[in-house]
Amino acid sequence: MARVERITSLQNTYVKRVVAIRRDGLVRQQEGLFFLEGERTLDEALSRRAAPVDVIYVPRMFEEEPPTVEKAAAAGARIVSVSKDVYKKLADTKNPVWMAALFPIPQHTPASLLLSPGGVYVIASNVQDPGNLGTIWRSAACFGASGLVVCAPACDLWNGKVLRASAGAVFAIPAVKARPADAVSAFEKAGVPVYGITVDGERLLTEFPAERPAGMAVGHETRGLDADIERGLAGKFRIPMCGGMDSLNVASAATAALYELARACMMGKKGDGSGGA
Repeated sequence: MARVERITSLQNTYVKRVVAIRRDGLVRQQEGLFFLEGERTLDEALSRRAAPVDVIYVPRMFEEEPPTVEKAAAAGARIVSVSKDVYKKLADTKNPVWMAALFPIPQHTPASLLLSPGGVYVIASNVQDPGNLGTIWRSAACFGASGLVVCAPACDLWNGKVLRASAGAVFAIPAVKARPADAVSAFEKAGVPVYGITVDGERLLTEFPAERPAGMAVGHETRGLDADIERGLAGKFRIPMCGGMDSLNVASAATAALYELARACMMGKKGDGSGGA
């Protein structure tokens, strides 16, 4: 049985610290931790060998001791039992799920992401909506991308809304936030060409080069790509649309493009059973 620390006071120093980590991106960076809710998400993290620092839960809200708690303890996590009132103060959602965890923020750089010889890397430019950013992260994981580079200005990668929208993708593929110029420099030094998915693309997405590795840049629906990223593009491609429509929001565009790259890759492998973008 895991050793459990119990907290029932709303004024406890630990409670205040966790709330600050959840709410404040600067505190998250200082602490090197992010807050994530959900037993299922925690299970997925453990299955991918992503070990939490702390697991926080309300024992009385479970019919029996959750196996996830024992798994997390075995992985080295501190187990913290809290009251319902304390958890509600900690929670990032209106309908608490009664289990959360603190995880270390992965320390990546754009250069460290560019290590997969056959990979597609997604660059998200000017994406400030957390729901859109999380959806891009999720789609990148679903369609076999090797990494995500988020270029400022952008919302915090470890924001609760981003993490919820990513649906566990945080543990599937690495992501990093970087200045546009630094991202462009890293891709150039690695010899990885970057192609833009834009409204004014000269060629259709179906003509996207088959050579890998490659970068795929998507930008805000109206502001588009950052100027530094635009200057570094090896080409532009557009998504064909019908009905007089001329644009998609950035998350929808990224998902459509990633699907097409994954489909083309699978077709190119002539049914050998391997997939991925």
